[in-house]
Amino acid sequence: MFAYGSSTLFPGNSYNDTNYWVDPVFDNTGVPTTPPTITNKTPGAGAASVSPTTAVSVSFSYAIDMSAVTFTVKDGSGTSVAGSLSYTSATNTVVFTPDSPLALSTAYTASIQASDINGNAMTAPVTWSFTTSATMPPPSCPCTLWPTTTVPGTVDSGDGNGVELGVRFSSTLAGNVDGVRFYKSAANTGTHTGTLWSSTGQQLATGTFTGETASGWQTLTFASPVAVTAGTQYVVSYHAPSGHYSVDAGYFTNTHNYYPLSAPASGNLGNGMYSYGPATMFPTNTYNAANYWVDPVFDAAAPPTGQAAALSSPAMRTTTGTLSSKASGTTFRQDPLMDQQHPITTVLPPTTEAASVKMTVVTAAPVPGQEWPAGTVMPGYVTYDPKTHVVGFHPSGMLPRNASYRVTVDAEVENDDPVPPITWVIAPTPVSGHGPGIPGQGTPVGVAPGYLPGPASGGRNNRPGVR
Repeated sequence: MFAYGSSTLFPGNSYNDTNYWVDPVFDNTGVPTTPPTITNKTPGAGAASVSPTTAVSVSFSYAIDMSAVTFTVKDGSGTSVAGSLSYTSATNTVVFTPDSPLALSTAYTASIQASDINGNAMTAPVTWSFTTSATMPPPSCPCTLWPTTTVPGTVDSGDGNGVELGVRFSSTLAGNVDGVRFYKSAANTGTHTGTLWSSTGQQLATGTFTGETASGWQTLTFASPVAVTAGTQYVVSYHAPSGHYSVDAGYFTNTHNYYPLSAPASGNLGNGMYSYGPATMFPTNTYNAANYWVDPVFDAAAPPTGQAAALSSPAMRTTTGTLSSKASGTTFRQDPLMDQQHPITTVLPPTTEAASVKMTVVTAAPVPGQEWPAGTVMPGYVTYDPKTHVVGFHPSGMLPRNASYRVTVDAEVENDDPVPPITWVIAPTPVSGHGPGIPGQGTPVGVAPGYLPGPASGGRNNRPGVR
């Protein structure tokens, strides 16, 4: 290489493959020649009561080549946990983040084998085990389906038509939906509106996005939070008047979980919702299990610190091995209190699948003095203890004693045919010092108009723009 000139400059020319006899002086002192060693593991070997929402991480003595990393987390049956890998270069740390929370009270085995950036490879994987706790931790909300750092695979679909785009979701905890987010491409211009819907298309809240950035995640906060019921499906959507939405085809082939929220697999009802049109509407169509990167903003009604998973209360007990019960349909009298510390409970069969447990409490008749019609959903959160098999509904506040409530529990039992939900009614109890049906002491729970779960509308139609 050469370049003519009176001072130092980069030699950008060459001629006739000539060698001008210039030579680097190289020193490899300090370059590692042995495989990297592990300096820290989280959770540690033998750790117990590990949060099911934990990420598993390993720090190394020096920089790692991520293309050569093999990292697995398996349960006791040897089934690998689905998840993703990331790397923090400042601490030479490899992080495995599960796609969904780990199972409760379960032993897991982690294994990693890696090479450093100089090609020095570990001769064998390092393996260790840990055990998860029996309960889920209170979530750190506001909660969403995806971290803010998430970027869609296809940021701009290239489709310039006006369209409503949404996602079907539910929460394992009761709480409030505060707003909606979506991922914006630079060409996704115009005024965007966001909406929360019931699963059947009842509009629960809507608003207009303001203060948007040119691209990236955009957030709308509703004028008032909307109470949602645990285990009940809802839809959030936004309207893109100029199209150019973000999309990833096939994303909802499997369920996406990000505790406490879950977006179900497309399945029969479909997920990844859309409807073409010039204005806000309920999105009823799906195509190719596509994800349009719309996201609820959720706040949980978390249980009090140290609250037990289940306590005694007016309850029914099921027959072991089946969800059917002679008590189903029976009327029970209220206990003196029904609040967060005194939940409504029942015992389920030992073979109940924990992830399938759902419990709702609605008014069985209009409530005097509250203007609540029959079927009004009571806000609260649901707990299930896989050791005692007790499911409990913890109201957000004290349930008024002059009302009757219909309780419904639905769950799947291993090796059983499908069974109908259990349902029973809790009737008013006279309170000392008051006549029958007169409320006693305590502050009633506040209730926003609720909606019972129902089948989703819409079907699968071909949608241009996803290739």
